Amino acid sequence: MRALGATGNTATGNPSGSPSAFYAIIYLLFKIILNIMEISTIKNRMKMIDELEEENKVSKELLKSALENDEEYVVAAKETKETLAKRRRIKEKILEEPENKKVNENIKANKEEIKTLHEILSAELVEYYQKNKTDQIEDSNGVQRKFKVVVKLLPKGTGSEE
Repeated sequence: MRALGATGNTATGNPSGSPSAFYAIIYLLFKIILNIMEISTIKNRMKMIDELEEENKVSKELLKSALENDEEYVVAAKETKETLAKRRRIKEKILEEPENKKVNENIKANKEEIKTLHEILSAELVEYYQKNKTDQIEDSNGVQRKFKVVVKLLPKGTGSEE
């Protein structure tokens, strides 16, 4: 009793007669469905983040308004602002002294070089990870160091400019 004809495979419900082709098609359909589900999940998570960020924006505005309408807070904020301005003037005076100015310039130069070295190291570690499929590397002292590859979603409006 063959319901699918002479070439059909009634055991699998496959009309082509080839179980491997049938399973390949089922597998591809399964992969497509999973891909659609993954994209849907990603889009849903992005939407949830956007909604929570918007909720936080509104909540922060409510708190800001409550603080600005409290006289005691307004007075304390004004006093703090004046104290911080005084502290800033004293700090600037100290940093303008020649020996302190030189030290500060050295710190700024080192920070810039460190930032550049971090950017280069990040690119090198991504490449290392892609080639070696590991998140560990030995440093110059022989110590095993672990690193992580981080992916961030760019803010809306940045598009695909790169």
